Amino acid sequence: MMPYPLLLATLLLLVSCAPSSVELSPQGEIVQLMQEDLLPPNCGSLGSLKSVALAGEHNAYRQALKRTRNKAGLLNATHIRVERTEAHAMATTLYATALRCVPQEDTPQPDPDKLIILD
Repeated sequence: MMPYPLLLATLLLLVSCAPSSVELSPQGEIVQLMQEDLLPPNCGSLGSLKSVALAGEHNAYRQALKRTRNKAGLLNATHIRVERTEAHAMATTLYATALRCVPQEDTPQPDPDKLIILD
C-alpha cells in the first residue's frame, strides 16, 4: 500500500503536468477553415503546417486545429485547408496548408479598353 504523502505527491505531479486548453490568438481567430473542394482561384499557399495535440487534452483534434490556426495567423494567412489527420493513442497530428485569400473586390480587374482579343 502506498503511503499517503507519496500518493499526494504523485497526484499533484499528475495534475500539474496536465495539458491546458489551447486558446486562439488574435491572429488565429481571423484564420478560417476551408474545404478542399472550395478553394477559390484568388488564394495562394503560404506553406505547410503541422500541429500535435496530446491525447490527454480535451478533444485533441480541436486543440490541434487551434494550434494550426494560431500558426497560420503568424504567417498572415486568412484560411487553412486540412490535408490529413493522424490520431493515435498518444497524440493527434494535423497537417494543413496555410492560405492567403484576397477578396474578389480587391483583385485588380483588367482594363477592358486594353484587352487584346485573339481569334
